[in-house]
Order: sequence, then structure tokens, then C-alpha cells
Amino acid sequence: TPCADAPTIAVMTMPASDVAVATFASKWQSPIRSGTTMMPPPTPKSAENSPAMRPIPMSFPRGGLLASSIVISAETASALIAPLAANPTKSALFLDLDGTLAPMVHDPADVRMIAGARPVLEAIRDRFALLAFVSGRAIADLERIVDIPGCAYAGTHGMELRRVGSDTVELAETDDTSGAAMDVLLERFPTEVQAVLGIRVERKQSLSLSFHFRGAEDVEKARRFLDEVVRPQAESLGLKTGWGRRILEIMPAGAVNKGTSIRTLLASGVIRNAAMIGDDRTDTDAWAALRQLRRAGRLAHVACILAGDDEVDPSVRDAADAEVPGPAGVLALLEVVANTV
Repeated sequence: TPCADAPTIAVMTMPASDVAVATFASKWQSPIRSGTTMMPPPTPKSAENSPAMRPIPMSFPRGGLLASSIVISAETASALIAPLAANPTKSALFLDLDGTLAPMVHDPADVRMIAGARPVLEAIRDRFALLAFVSGRAIADLERIVDIPGCAYAGTHGMELRRVGSDTVELAETDDTSGAAMDVLLERFPTEVQAVLGIRVERKQSLSLSFHFRGAEDVEKARRFLDEVVRPQAESLGLKTGWGRRILEIMPAGAVNKGTSIRTLLASGVIRNAAMIGDDRTDTDAWAALRQLRRAGRLAHVACILAGDDEVDPSVRDAADAEVPGPAGVLALLEVVANTV
């Protein structure tokens, strides 16, 4: 976490409204969630992720900002990104799509990036060492929606990867039986069953299955069916399962995730600063990978930023360094980056 390897600095208790903000200021206002600069986090999940007390510093130490996942503000998020903007040729920015750059919608086919995002992203691409989009969507779908050349794309939670300028999509190695196991699972839950519950299944070749239930008339009923019936049967077939935002993901067993694709893209060692902005549990794998690279000395600064709303899982909020309000907050933050570099 940001606190783990930052130097000790003096901290003073004062009203949040009086806290000094870095000169890399945000262009929008978002109140800090506490009236003082020192407060305990939610119920700790580990000593590393949730230390007993997390301060907001009066200055921003080299190598990372001491930030709390619950004392969060637009200004804090901006300060976390500041080291990247200060050294763009050694920096990388990773972004999720759904819920981060694009508002959540009932039908995933209708997703579009938030208006105004494209020129801002193109400006960042032209100045940063790397701009990459890391999504649970199939890479073809991700590239179609984002449609910005000169970037890297990682799809299907890191199972597909296209490097900058490459004509080739690299596929992660998977168990040869995974595709057949997914076929069996679909046979057990035909379209008729899915339709009754308002569940829509998306097949991404032999790489994954996504059970979407955002459009279900009874969301909780659909969730229970997936949790109590589909998930156990998928796991009995040797498949890996994971929850997203009103989606159950079924994937081949193994260690491939968004974090592995980020590690691959950073393997050259040229990049020294990196940030990942996301909104879901799968993005915490990317955050964990960045923090591991920092602890290993391969990155000097990392920022793990949440695009939050009232649907975000509490565990995801706990894992973030800072939070901005959904895609609109992400765009505002990116505009600050583009205008500062």
C-alpha cells in the first residue's frame, strides 16, 4: 500500500478544509470524507492493506503520497498522479473501460466512452511512455470502443494482449480442456433458463464466459442463482470464477489476470512510475501487481485509483489509494494530467 514504503513525515491534526493540497490541483471539488487528517480505516483486512492509523500528510514525500482509501478526495487523486505528469517519458497510465471510462449500462453492447475522453486520452498517449487499456472485455470489443491507435490493449482480464504498434494479439496459455468445460456449462444452462432470470451470457472464444445480470428484473434472484447453482458447477468443471459488477466471470484456472498483463507491459524496466484507474474487483489484481513491482524496486511510484460510485464493492474501495466519482471524475482527473504535462 502507499503507506508501506513511504518515509515518515510530520502530521498535524486540523480541519480537512485547511489541508494543504499539492500545486497539481484538481479542476473540480470533492469533499474529503473526514473532518480531520487522521482517522482509522474500515475493519482491517490485513496489516499491510489497513494499518491501524492512516495520516493525510502536509507534504507529498518522494516515491508516493501517503493516502488513505477512506480519506479520499479529488485533490488526493490528483496528487497521486502528479509524479507521472512530472516525468511522462518514464510513466505509464493503465485504464479500465466499463465503469471507469464509460458509464455502466444495462446492455454491454451499448457502452461508449464518456464524451470528451478521446482527445484527452490522445494527448496523454502522445506524452506518456505508455497508455494502456486493461479490461474484462474481449480485446476486439475493447479496441472497437476505445479506438485510439498507439496504445496497448489487454482484453479478457489479461488473457489477450496487443502491444503498442503490434499486429498480433498474444494469448495467454490456458488449459486445453477449458473450452470443452465451458461448452458443458452452457449445455446445463440453456438460453431458455437464462432468459427466465434475465441473465445474458457472453462467450469470449474459449477464453471466458460472462454471465451478465444487470438487466435482470430481479437482480438478487439472478445473483443467487449464479452463486448457488452456476458458480459451483463451473468450479466443479475445473474453471475459475470471479464476481464483477453484476456479472459472474468464468475463466480457465490459472494465475492470468489484469496484473499479469501489466507486468508483461512493464517488463522492459524503462517505466518508473505507473497508475491504474479502475472500478471493480478484477482491477485490484492490477493494483497488487503495481505494488509488488514497487516493493521490488522496479517502480518508484504507483497510484491505484478507484472510479467509485454506490455500487462499488467495499473491498475494492479498501484496496484503492484514492477515489474519484465515476467516469466523470476520471475524465476530470485525466484533463488535469493532460494540461499539466
